[in-house]
Amino acid sequence: MRELLNASLDATYLVKTDGTILTLNEPGAKELGLPINESHGKCIWEYLPSEVAPKRKEQMEKVIQSGKPFRIEDEWKGRYLDIVIHPLFDDKGKVGQVAIYSRDVTERKRMVEELQRYSDNLRMLIQESPTPIIFIGYDEKIAIVNKSSENLLGYGSEELLGKSISTILSEGRSLEVADRINCPMCFVNKMGTDIPVAVSTSVQLFKDRKSGMQEKGLIVTLRDLSDIQGLSIAPMCEASTAAVANAARPVMEPGYIYLVEEERAIESVAAFRYLVEHGDQGLYISRQRAEKVKAVNHLEKTPHIWLTRSKTPTDNCIGPDELTKLHKTLENFLKRAEQGAIFFDGMEYLISQNGFNIVLKFIHSLNDSIMLGNSLAILVIDPMALDTKELHILRRETRSLDTIWEGTGICRVDQSLTA
Repeated sequence: MRELLNASLDATYLVKTDGTILTLNEPGAKELGLPINESHGKCIWEYLPSEVAPKRKEQMEKVIQSGKPFRIEDEWKGRYLDIVIHPLFDDKGKVGQVAIYSRDVTERKRMVEELQRYSDNLRMLIQESPTPIIFIGYDEKIAIVNKSSENLLGYGSEELLGKSISTILSEGRSLEVADRINCPMCFVNKMGTDIPVAVSTSVQLFKDRKSGMQEKGLIVTLRDLSDIQGLSIAPMCEASTAAVANAARPVMEPGYIYLVEEERAIESVAAFRYLVEHGDQGLYISRQRAEKVKAVNHLEKTPHIWLTRSKTPTDNCIGPDELTKLHKTLENFLKRAEQGAIFFDGMEYLISQNGFNIVLKFIHSLNDSIMLGNSLAILVIDPMALDTKELHILRRETRSLDTIWEGTGICRVDQSLTA
């Protein structure tokens, strides 16, 4: 018995129910500071620190009363101990003695804490990385999504975790479980807009906790290409399918930009709404958020671009200095639209941020794109925001909406009205 006790690395005590020591091993003697040859008959509570003894005594009383072992992790003298108190029964079935095992788990505890800190730091680095990162498990389900991915796609992590990666991929696309670098493809954000990205993937091997089998996971990093390639917005119209089939094209001739000179977008919105309610696929660009535009102008289906420096995950946001991105987005829309209508309110904002000449070049490029297809654009401008020369230049590049009012069925709106 003595050899078995001394062979154990755990401090081990055999005591009576009142705490009298019957025997202990060398690690136990060292822990108590009591020589083995002097330990027999001593009370163990006298050799435990005053802040520990009452608690340990209470725990042992519970073991004696219940007849069930008790396990606890405790701190003593700056060390962490894994303690097991185990009842030993006499021939009458009563607890006659108690065995106490005390294992020093300080190094393991510190290692676990260090690993946890490392894990927390790694998770923080992933979460705060400016690069969108997604981890996919062996079952092709999303296991990790960082904040940059949430911002890019407009989803919260709780909306994506556990979902198949196919839910955010462009229709018909899939991710191969292989190492790849900068593969161009499109992901779909919460608004249904295609986001062009360069995808890099890295295969990771790990053991499944349940099966113990080696499985493959995939680390996916995304590089947003929308600044170069623009957003891909699906063309939509407000009219029903039947209404579109029976509708005649409004008298606005496609292939032109129409200029509306008004302080507030009233008549211009009426003309745009007339188009999208008669089959045109619209795109609304303004300084207002989509939800406000939909509520005020009754445009439930028409996609929207918000001109702002803010980047919200629930809006198609383009900054005032991102004219290349804006132009590519409009090009993408015009290529997909069979009969498109672009409404552009916010030109004064672009001019104030970039200067008239740069915005004029943007309008030239947009005009070139409009001329190639079956689409048109309505450009709203407050004439008081430009000088005479600038306004004259804009008029030469566009058609006036006044020339096509007759026959549209649109009532002219008194500019003094607010609605």
